[in-house]
Amino acid sequence: MTGFARASGQHSTGAWQWELKSVNGKALDVRLRLPQGMDQLDATVRQNIAQKMKRGNVQVNLSFAPKTSGETVRINEALLAQLMSAAETVRKQTGGPPLQAEYLLSLRGVIDVVEHPLSEAESASRDAALMAGFELAVMQLVDARNDEGRRLQLTRGGGVAGQRGGGQQGRQQPLTQERTGLTVVTH
Repeated sequence: MTGFARASGQHSTGAWQWELKSVNGKALDVRLRLPQGMDQLDATVRQNIAQKMKRGNVQVNLSFAPKTSGETVRINEALLAQLMSAAETVRKQTGGPPLQAEYLLSLRGVIDVVEHPLSEAESASRDAALMAGFELAVMQLVDARNDEGRRLQLTRGGGVAGQRGGGQQGRQQPLTQERTGLTVVTH
């Protein structure tokens, strides 16, 4: 069955959004895209889907926008000193103008942005929040797939009952639970 679900939320470490899409398929095929550094969720997500669905091509995408308060800028002073010395030597030999600070700071390796890793407790708390959101999204997907299945059964059953209904003064035969798997009766 086809279906779509989305769940989003926030945690002290950032904002997230799960998107799940499913289309018909003979076997269960899960395609999962997780942000860098969240590979630890892969097995749990796949196992959860396999417990709730037996067939279909399922695409799972997690977007995560971390809060940037855990970053600092660091200047590699040793490299900067070497570059300044080399630049001054070249300037003296060529008689050129002095180098601008912006140019030196733009060279690779002079400035690094250092991220502070999450503590184990922060990471566990974030992962728990992400998985709670995933549980919500996967239940929405299962509901969407089941709703489509019910609609298809009613459509198929309605067509058959409509064809048979003309023999009893134009009245349709009730759809039984044995025929549809549902407890729906139409007249």
